[in-house]
Amino acid sequence: MGYQITQLYHPTNTEGHVSFFLDNYTTEKIVHIQDAHMENDTAKMIHDGGQALLDFNRAGTPLVEIVTKPDFSTTEEVIEFLKELQRIVRFNDIGDADLEKGQMRVDVNISVRNSEKEPFGTRVEVKNINSFGMIKRAIEHEQVRQEKLYAAGEVFSQQTRGRDDTKGESYLMRSKEDALDYRYFPEPDLPPLQIDKRTMERLNDSESIIPHNIIKTFKEQYGFNKEYINALISDKEVLDYFFSIVSHCEK
Repeated sequence: MGYQITQLYHPTNTEGHVSFFLDNYTTEKIVHIQDAHMENDTAKMIHDGGQALLDFNRAGTPLVEIVTKPDFSTTEEVIEFLKELQRIVRFNDIGDADLEKGQMRVDVNISVRNSEKEPFGTRVEVKNINSFGMIKRAIEHEQVRQEKLYAAGEVFSQQTRGRDDTKGESYLMRSKEDALDYRYFPEPDLPPLQIDKRTMERLNDSESIIPHNIIKTFKEQYGFNKEYINALISDKEVLDYFFSIVSHCEK
């Protein structure tokens, strides 16, 4: 098509939240979801040898973009949130959510401030991240980069950066000042999405598998340690097998 369709301005999912555990399942954290809106994919841009290449093989693929509120304070919180989100997608048979295969992609936004009482600093988005380890390194690198800029008294604009994990650095893709005008406009061949009352009732009555609740049950009801929990939640087939036999193993 040469352009992307997005539900950005009229999302059907807003004001949600995801609960997850930290510190080997000893501490709970809640991250609020601003919205989850539908989009379709466009093309993959590859930067190589000073050239920008476009791969249109994934153009038109449907996707859901989930936008969180700025509730993260540590890298661990980001990673554990993403692992819980990945489990939700897998446990409910939505998809495989394989980062390395591009089925789940992450853009991280980082800003630095001296204390939570101060306003957020200038936000920088880092793209091209396809593993949990890479996400951790990207966040830590960008935090240090921004701290050095502030320490030197430099001012920088809101920007989007790409990640070169091999070199352990990021590079400028576009800044707020020179970013392209996306020129949003209604798609004339796509009518407004109307969700009828019956569909809403069916969705509200349907049950989703929430991994966080399963982990809580393992901790509180069965007294499992982190190794047992990790073994069970890392493989959906193993987890299903456990629940298929647990009713025969009551105390």
